[in-house]
Amino acid sequence: MRRHHLSEPVLDALNSVTEDEEAVGFLLDAESSRRLLLLRAIRDAAADADDVRRAWPLLEAAERADPAVFRTVLLDPQVGVWAASLLRRLSRPDPAATADEPPLRVELGFLGQLAAAVFIAAGVDFRARVPVRDGRVFLPGLGRATVGGEPWGTAEVWGQDGTIRVAAADVTVTLPDDTENDVPGWEGQRRPGSCHPAPTP
Repeated sequence: MRRHHLSEPVLDALNSVTEDEEAVGFLLDAESSRRLLLLRAIRDAAADADDVRRAWPLLEAAERADPAVFRTVLLDPQVGVWAASLLRRLSRPDPAATADEPPLRVELGFLGQLAAAVFIAAGVDFRARVPVRDGRVFLPGLGRATVGGEPWGTAEVWGQDGTIRVAAADVTVTLPDDTENDVPGWEGQRRPGSCHPAPTP
């Protein structure tokens, strides 16, 4: 793991009101390292869970496939929220779900969703098993597919020759070439500066 040293010029830039490329890069590097530490802490805390044993090698393969894309997906805001929340849950004496929480396997299965999102963005063929949340499959930085079925079910996500599909039970959703676009069963996540209309809640 890299050590991050805050130099005086970067500190001065952070204290100023103007944007500084070096300072922004420092913050992104530090946040990327923090999130990698969170992922490893989750792996260590739930090493015996089937979802972790299945998803972790896939996540490592995704990072090897395209480190730059992996970092971009890792820095998605939802990834940080999920990782911090799950680690707090795993630190409890009993991490089993309370009335207002999804099953623990669903939270751990987000590792597979993260790997799938990296493979998709990198254009690499893959296959992953991921959890369904309230009938939807969320892919960090890309969007969400509506597959219906059980609230906490399981779906398959795969990419082959540039075509990405999400399937659960009798429903299969094919993602558009530009994942920002909406198609039946798919709601794309808008990137900053996008001219596409905002998605409906």
